[in-house]
Amino acid sequence: MLDLRLFASGPARGAAITQMAAAITMASVLFGLIRHFQYAYGWSPVRAGLADLPLIITMLAATPLSEWLAARSGHRTAPPA
Repeated sequence: MLDLRLFASGPARGAAITQMAAAITMASVLFGLIRHFQYAYGWSPVRAGLADLPLIITMLAATPLSEWLAARSGHRTAPPA
């Protein structure tokens, strides 16, 4: 179980909220794109789902890269000061 006292500190709470917002946003974009492909273009559900595959593969491929960049340059490099 996750100790909820972890979220008492500002950086941990902010990081969790940011990660949750990013995940919800990406899920919404993927869902919206599939709906758009089906209703605007008239594609089948399978074809519309496969059309999102390049975006999904890019996200999966970028995960190790982002972890490597964070380990190399530090986690505080990305946000502007």
